[in-house]
Amino acid sequence: MRHIEVWADVVCAWAYIGKRRLAAALEEWDGEPVEVVWRPFRIDPMAPARAEPLQEVLRDPVVDAALQGCAPGMTAAENRARVSEIAAAEGLGPRWGAAWRASSHDAHRLVALAYEQGGAALQDAVLEGVLRAHFVERRDISLVSTLQEIASATGFAEGARLLGGGGAEEYVREALLRGKAIGVTTSPTLVIGAEALAGAHAPEVIARFVARAVAEPWRDEGLVDLDGVDVVLGEAGVRECFAGGGIGALSIMIGSSPRTVIRWMRARGAGRARVPPPRRR
Repeated sequence: MRHIEVWADVVCAWAYIGKRRLAAALEEWDGEPVEVVWRPFRIDPMAPARAEPLQEVLRDPVVDAALQGCAPGMTAAENRARVSEIAAAEGLGPRWGAAWRASSHDAHRLVALAYEQGGAALQDAVLEGVLRAHFVERRDISLVSTLQEIASATGFAEGARLLGGGGAEEYVREALLRGKAIGVTTSPTLVIGAEALAGAHAPEVIARFVARAVAEPWRDEGLVDLDGVDVVLGEAGVRECFAGGGIGALSIMIGSSPRTVIRWMRARGAGRARVPPPRRR
């Protein structure tokens, strides 16, 4: 079975839209079995631990100017209205729009724990609950109490206890580093083997990407392994233990595509390829 890794942030509107479009693309898929695995990405890593009302944040002219970079030629308000229309067309709503600038770190932990404990189906249900809570119900998903309620409502009874005990803390931090190392810069980004597709594309575009990527043979070599393996880079024997959090010699690759990283690593005699999905217990 091939994995479709989706690197996305749960506070990214395009991640929710992309989730709907990926599901539509896979409805007609009749090729090799695939499994969707969601990986953490942060579009707002500086979000405070205590959530802030989004309307207050958006009144800051500096923030408003920065958001215009997401859609050149449109004001931030016009872009938000456009995204709301697209979300409605995807069946998201009827009410749409986040109310909080919230840190997504703990939400990513819950989503990772769901996969670890129950596989892709449970992860999908928990992720849907988190996205709906943030964008439709306008809840503060930075609160552990909110996430625990989502876990219970989606059939993840153990989620509350695992989240409260610090579960998946190390995994999320390492996965975020791995995402940077392989060049993920956009939410959402789909990765299958050595192929990547950035953005929430139309279902037909996603379907073509999946068909092309799955058709290519995939060998476990070339990407960074953050799962406790020392990777050797080049003849000089530069070593970095990526499980310790150091990107080291690969920092120059941040912003590059996974295919570019693979070529770069292979040229320098690097070790293993990819981090396996979180282990199920």
